[in-house]
Amino acid sequence: MRCPCDPLEASETPFMALPQNPKFREAWQTLYGYKYNDREPGRVQELLAAKRQIRQQQGDNYPVWVLDKLNIQYMLANRVAMGRGLDPHRFLWVPFDDALMLPLDNTSVADNPDRKFFYQRERGLLKKYMSEAGVTALPGTLDEFVTKVATPTLERQKRAGAVAVKFEAAYLRSLDFGELRTDEAARVYARYAKGGAPSKATIWRCKTLFPRDCW
Repeated sequence: MRCPCDPLEASETPFMALPQNPKFREAWQTLYGYKYNDREPGRVQELLAAKRQIRQQQGDNYPVWVLDKLNIQYMLANRVAMGRGLDPHRFLWVPFDDALMLPLDNTSVADNPDRKFFYQRERGLLKKYMSEAGVTALPGTLDEFVTKVATPTLERQKRAGAVAVKFEAAYLRSLDFGELRTDEAARVYARYAKGGAPSKATIWRCKTLFPRDCW
């Protein structure tokens, strides 16, 4: 299975993700009863067979089984949507909501392959949220965007059990957020809602294109 982030530029793998990290072996021992202190290929194949057998036995209960084995009561599930086996009593949903802060064309700040990839994904997620809100085109004013898209999306997520929201701003832009008055944000939104892209300076100045009290 390909990772959603596979198109990102290659970078050096951190030690925590390297196969020789001893934490992997400790996890195997805790979860699957791995009896060895090495990674001999035949023994790893034995481990994988045991893991497959447990997953088949547990079925949709497998994620909860893992939490129980690790003595974890709750886990924050940071994802676009909840899936099979994620018991909402144990896995607490934290959806991604940068898309609600990025309604306009962000071409000017998609200035490297990684950012371009992330902004494309945010664009797709915004279309999903708009569709779920019954909105087929970006509203013409900031107030309409808030009332027809942003607020209904947040309310829908809360009803579905979301306990928080996740922002990926550090992947998307500078974290040097400026202050922006609501009336100025409204003018920027109205100018570009039907097309065109704000300048990088305009986007860098904006923390969000709708009032803070929306959150």
